[in-house]
Amino acid sequence: MRRDVLHKKIAMKTLFLMRHGKAVQDDSVENDHERSLTPRGVRAARRVGRAIAKDGLRPDFFLCSSARRTVETLDVVADVFSFAKAPILQEPQLYLCGCNVLFDRVQALPEQYNSVMVVGHNPDVHLLSQLLIHSGDAGLMESLLRKFPTAGCAVLMFSVEQWREIAPYTGRFVQFYQPKALDAES
Repeated sequence: MRRDVLHKKIAMKTLFLMRHGKAVQDDSVENDHERSLTPRGVRAARRVGRAIAKDGLRPDFFLCSSARRTVETLDVVADVFSFAKAPILQEPQLYLCGCNVLFDRVQALPEQYNSVMVVGHNPDVHLLSQLLIHSGDAGLMESLLRKFPTAGCAVLMFSVEQWREIAPYTGRFVQFYQPKALDAES
C-alpha cells in the first residue's frame, strides 16, 4: 500500500438535527407556519444551545425551515454561537417537507462546511435521524427511538468527505441533547 494512502486523514462531517422548541397552540394563529415559540420553548432552546457550546461543538453553517418557530429556535441557539458568525439559511421548502426531502437537502449541503445544524420539524428530524444512524451509544439510541423532544438535538458524525456521500445507516450517533435531561443535570 502506498505511504500517502496510509497517512491520508479521514474526513468527517458533523450533522446537528434539531427540532424546533415548544410552540404556541393558539387557535387564533390562522397559519401554522406563523406559530411562535412559547417561553418554555425559548428556555429549552437556550439550554440546548449552551450545552452544545459547553461540549465544544461548533456548527459552521445553520439551515432551517422558514416557519416562525424554527427561525426563533435557530435565533436562540445561534446567539450562543454569536462569536462564530456562521452563515444562516432559511428555506421555505423545509417546512414540514418529509424525511426524504430533508435527506436530499442534507446531501446537497455546501461542501465548504463540515459541521451543519439543521433546525426542522417532527416527524422529519426524528425519521431522518433514525434513517442515518448506524452506530453509537445504545442508551442514546434507545432514547431517540422513544421520542425526539421539542428543542432536542441529535448529533451525528459521518466519515465522508462530501455531504452527498452520506447514505442511510452510515452515521455515528455521538450526542442527544434533550431539554429535560439537561434540567436534571442542573
